[in-house]
Amino acid sequence: MNKERTALLKKLGPGVIIQHLSQMITEDRMERFRATVEQRITNFTVVVERLFDPVNGSAVLRSCEAFGILNVHFVVPDESYRLSKKVTIGAERWLNVFVHKSTREAYDTLEQDGYIQWATLPPFEGWDGDQPDGPPGVPLREVPLSPRMALWMGNERLGLTSEAKQLIRNSFTIPMYGLSQSLNLSVSTAVCLENFVYRYKKSGGVIPLAQKDQEQLLARYLLEDCRTPEAVLRVCLAREGVVI
Repeated sequence: MNKERTALLKKLGPGVIIQHLSQMITEDRMERFRATVEQRITNFTVVVERLFDPVNGSAVLRSCEAFGILNVHFVVPDESYRLSKKVTIGAERWLNVFVHKSTREAYDTLEQDGYIQWATLPPFEGWDGDQPDGPPGVPLREVPLSPRMALWMGNERLGLTSEAKQLIRNSFTIPMYGLSQSLNLSVSTAVCLENFVYRYKKSGGVIPLAQKDQEQLLARYLLEDCRTPEAVLRVCLAREGVVI
């Protein structure tokens, strides 16, 4: 959300924004916003390390949003990162995107927040364990759930860095049965998300946002959905004798 809308949310508070902007959309869309906010998943997150192609990163965001993930992390040490809006189709508006300058910074942040971190590794056939980073871990479906989990995805060319694999104690693979032994970054992420989100929901392991955080997020979504929220709110509040 841009600075102007962020300032508007801080100034008026979520209650005022929800009260007035909810009247500007259909009941069906409002219910969809409410249902989405209630189901947002915050105890599972995705980390993309040293992305090579912003288009693939944008597709990852779209997959995360579609599966209900709220927070996504990118490790971008040197280059600027820009989204491809043709791919995200606005998905970035509904997510919290965090950018870290180093692998260590991202790892430490998630570690301090209590996330159990998992590295996604390619399923090399016949890996004998003599490689410096060790063999790949357990198959995707056998990964145990924990109250908070962070899924690390490497870039499209080289995968995760040695630093990431040394820091992250847990690893898993996506089993593959054809001649191809790799998937596109966004496809791999979507495959993993479908598995984890399904199991979280089935086991009741999803931790919902607190009520006040749900209201904050709902107000943000309404601000993002409105083309000129400040103008609309100014007119609505003027009728009540309030000037903004």
